[in-house]
Amino acid sequence: MSELDNIERGRLREDFQSITERMHGTSWTPEEIEAKTSLLIATQKQLSGPNVDQTAVNVASNLLAILSDSIDKNIEEKLEKEKNALLATKDGLTGLPNKIGIWEAANTVVSNSQRLDQSVAIFYLDLDNFKPINDTLGHSEGDRALKKVAHTLKESVRSGDIVGRDGGDEFVVIMINQDKDHSFEGEKEKLESIFTEGLDYKATNGQRFSIGCSVGMITVAEGESAKAAIARADTLMYREKQIKKRALETPEASPS
Repeated sequence: MSELDNIERGRLREDFQSITERMHGTSWTPEEIEAKTSLLIATQKQLSGPNVDQTAVNVASNLLAILSDSIDKNIEEKLEKEKNALLATKDGLTGLPNKIGIWEAANTVVSNSQRLDQSVAIFYLDLDNFKPINDTLGHSEGDRALKKVAHTLKESVRSGDIVGRDGGDEFVVIMINQDKDHSFEGEKEKLESIFTEGLDYKATNGQRFSIGCSVGMITVAEGESAKAAIARADTLMYREKQIKKRALETPEASPS
């Protein structure tokens, strides 16, 4: 081969190596990658002899171009699927896990905790006095308030804890402790303390609102599913909310 042919052969060798490495970033199965690699190796062998004509070079170049384009499309589709999968589990407003994300996280945490003999608590939170924000200032202002609540909750727990938005003005917090008999009462008090005097929210027009919260907390029982545990925490939250409502509706006894 001429000097120009040797340069061309060197370029093709680099392209073969690049394509082989890039294939492992695709969603192709090991069998598919192996088949394509075998095709590349066979094509390379045809270029390794002393007398290689331009036809062989063209065939190799075309093969590399086809594989490169196929890899680009596959990786693009793979990234798009990963993006869609992430969006499917994330709340678009707060960036927290949404209902699907909460279920997935809870399933993983509960399964691991039962295997590692850890304790897990699930807190179901429903905001109090949130409706007036939406009713008086509109949903855009309500969205700003929800973002503040989400941020406050996230900043109030450990980095390993999970905070999600179950929808509307309802949030879920999942906590883990290495002690299987941990009560989580201290953690519950800490969460409730955020709203004890009402979380202060200043609207864009300067108006202030005091946001409260009802919390239902359970520790996951041995053998209990994540779905059942979340439902149990939700039920306890609803009971607490009803207790607060009845307390507000019951007039205080006048002094005798």
